[in-house]
Amino acid sequence: MLDAIWLDGYINYGVKRHRNPLNYEDHKIAKEKDVKSPLNKNEKEGIRVALKSLKNSSNISDYFLNELKNHLQCMLSSNAAAVPMFGITQDPETSNYLIVMNLMNGGNLRSNLLIIKYNPLEKYEDLADIAYALLTLHKRNLVHGDFHSGNILCSSNVASINYISDFGLSRPVNQTINSNEIYGVIPYMAPEVLRGKPYTKAADIYSFGIIIYL
Repeated sequence: MLDAIWLDGYINYGVKRHRNPLNYEDHKIAKEKDVKSPLNKNEKEGIRVALKSLKNSSNISDYFLNELKNHLQCMLSSNAAAVPMFGITQDPETSNYLIVMNLMNGGNLRSNLLIIKYNPLEKYEDLADIAYALLTLHKRNLVHGDFHSGNILCSSNVASINYISDFGLSRPVNQTINSNEIYGVIPYMAPEVLRGKPYTKAADIYSFGIIIYL
C-alpha cells in the first residue's frame, strides 16, 4: 500500500472537487529520494490517499476486476463497511493499475493492538464495527477469504471506525477456487480450510472469533 497526494481531489456530491490545504510536511516528504512525482512549490491543495498496486496488471485481469467489483458491492451496501474507494488509476512507469482509496490514518487493527491498551468499551466498539462490516459482506452473499487483523483498517487513532480491506480473495459463496494452494494467514484460518475444504461464511466467522480472542 502506497501513500499519495491527489491534487485534483474527488468530486463532492457531484458539485465541486474536495481538496484540503497542503502543509509543510507534505512538501518536505516530497523531497525524499524515493518519492515519485514530487510536489511543486505552487501546488497547495489536494487530499492524501492510499494506492493499492496490483502487480502485473498492465492488462486488466479477472483477479483485478473481481477485487474491484466485490469492494464496490460491499462499499455501496454500507458506507461503514469497506474502505471508501475513489476509483482506479495507472502507474505511468509500470502500467500497473492501482486502486485509489481513502487513507486510513489509524493504521490496521494489528498495529493498534500492539501499541494501544484497549479498555473493554473500546474493544467492544471495535468488534461491533468489524461484525457489522462482515455482516454487510455476507449479506451480499460474498465471503472474504482472507479475514485477519491486518486487513481491518482504522479511520483514525481517535474515535475510529474499522473498515474491511483487501478483497482480492473474496468471491461469491457458491463459487469455488480452482486451485490446490491455500492462501491466508494461518492462525486465522478455519481448520476445514487448512484441510483443503472450500472457504465459507463460517470460515470468515471463525477468523472473526480469532480477532475477538486477541
